[in-house]
Formats: sequence, C-alpha cells, structure tokens
Amino acid sequence: MNTRESILKHLQKLPVTKLRQLCERVGILGKKGDTSFLEVPETKKFLSEIFVSSFEKRKSQRQEVSALPLYPSEDILWDMNLVPEINYHGNEVLALPKLNLQFLTIYDYLLRNFNLFRLESTYEIREDIKNVVYRLKPRVAGNGETVFTGWAKMAVPIKNFSITKVKKPKIGEIKPAEVSAEVTVDLAPFQTRVREDWENIREHDVLFLLCVEAKHGLEEKVKERSMKQKLNPKELGIKYVRGCEVRVVLDEEKNKIGERKKDGSVSVGVGDMRTYK
Repeated sequence: MNTRESILKHLQKLPVTKLRQLCERVGILGKKGDTSFLEVPETKKFLSEIFVSSFEKRKSQRQEVSALPLYPSEDILWDMNLVPEINYHGNEVLALPKLNLQFLTIYDYLLRNFNLFRLESTYEIREDIKNVVYRLKPRVAGNGETVFTGWAKMAVPIKNFSITKVKKPKIGEIKPAEVSAEVTVDLAPFQTRVREDWENIREHDVLFLLCVEAKHGLEEKVKERSMKQKLNPKELGIKYVRGCEVRVVLDEEKNKIGERKKDGSVSVGVGDMRTYK
C-alpha cells in the first residue's frame, strides 16, 4: 500500500476526526491546539493530501526520465514555468538546474545537463512551431473546416494519416514500446529549392505532427502581430503536437526513396505524393 490510489482508497473510509487522529499518531500534524497557525481549513481532502504526500512511494529520477516523451508535446511546449517566453528579463528566478563547479555525483551532473538541453531544445521547437503556424494563417471555412490561407516553407497539410502498429509496453513500463504510422503529404505546391528540402527527408529525420483548429473565420480581420509578442496556442489554434522519426519514405508507386540500386544509382521518387513511415 504505497501508491497514491491505494492510500486514498483506504482513507476515504475514515471520517475527518479519525483521519485527524491518524495524522497525529504518525507524526504528520501536532495536536489540535498546536496547529492554530494553519490558515487552511482541515477538510478531509486537505488531510488526505498531507497523508499521501508523506507516505506514497516516490518515483526515482531514473524512472521519471524514462517516462518522459522522446519529443515535447503541447503540455511541455507551452508550460511557461518550464520554458519561459523570449521576453524574459531575469526579474524572476527560474526553476532550472544550475551548472556550477560542484555536483553530488556524476549522475547528478549528467541529469542537470540533460534537463537543460531538453528545455533549450523545447524552446527552439516551440518558436519554430509558432512561426510556422502563424505564417500558415489557419482560418475557419464556411463548412466549419480549417483551411490554411498562408504559406510556410517546411509545413504542409496531411492528406492521409493511419496508425499501422502499436507494440505492447515493455516489462515494467506502461507506455507502448513503439507506435508506427503512415503520413501521406502532397508536395505539388513546392518547387525548386524548397522541393529539394522536402525530397531530402530521409531515415532518422524528425517531423512534428500538428492538430490545428482555427479560431478566426475567412472574412474576419485579424490584426497582424509581431512574433516577439506572446502568441499562445489558443490564438494560433494549436491543439495537439506530436513528434515522430522517419523510418522509410515512399513515393506514389510505394517505392522506397533513397535506396541504392544494383547499378549504384539512388532511387528517386515518382510523382508528388510522399508517404513517411
């Protein structure tokens, strides 16, 4: 009985008076007359949270790192407590690990570097996503669907998306070991150098999939805003963000692009449709 759910399940059966006595006996709270400094009313929910926070099993840092997603999602990208805006002037203290000259262990040093690198990468990804969606100018059409009235170099609407495989979690984990999907896009709008950049996407490249629901209609006038100003996901219409790694690139005829043929040449894609696996 060391998880939050199991502890709360047993505490729900106790009245507030019994729960208060239990907290006293285990040394969490003093006697009733010694806690007059507490301004929070001692409700059942409050006492339960105190008990749980004192006796639930803590996750190790290794478990917390292993549970992190490989790529930042919308929850992390727009958490201003973790990743502040660009207009941060140093007026407040940020809860970030410091790289000074003293460390507890080599593991502590590596963990601090990992957290700082992760937050720095998250900030750069967030700024790129904001810039791209802002340039795409999503708007609500007459039928209620989202259309893009702008243009961005490295962004394209998804023509088809399907999940092909979901592997079971590994022993001791709760998340799927692997999720495979197919993403089909149309590269017809791109020409010359921009088209070359899209054609150069190969194995191990990282893409980000966005779910955008526009907030403004086609006829609605929207004030132009500088990217230096705050643009939150609600204004941009960003609902979900997921990262993925490319394994295979297929052309319209489902041939693999980038593979070397028997004569030594590299296969080139046919048509404008590309499928990323």
